[in-house]
Amino acid sequence: MSVFAILTALALALSGTYALAGIGVHVQAAIEHTQEAIDDGAKGDSKEIVTHMMSALGHAREALHEKAIERDRAANKLLHRAIRHLRLAEMRARFGDSARAVKHATSALAELKQIK
Repeated sequence: MSVFAILTALALALSGTYALAGIGVHVQAAIEHTQEAIDDGAKGDSKEIVTHMMSALGHAREALHEKAIERDRAANKLLHRAIRHLRLAEMRARFGDSARAVKHATSALAELKQIK
């Protein structure tokens, strides 16, 4: 059996596992970006908060899409709440209000950490 055939068979065997693990990757990435935004908020750096919030929003929206396909209503509710807080944090940071941006980012982080 060639190396290509072995790798193809392995990829097909694990493809379902990767589809299920993908949601964890996006949620984890959203958590990491949100945490980085909170850390930057402690420094008062609004521009960096916006950058991290935009990244976290992208990952949270992708996770929401994948959870909708899986029909996981509980995770969808948590993701919707987290996205709302992430958007509010991004808007606050855009207007230079680092303190409120961190407050909303912290709320979003709490929602994201509840997702299983």
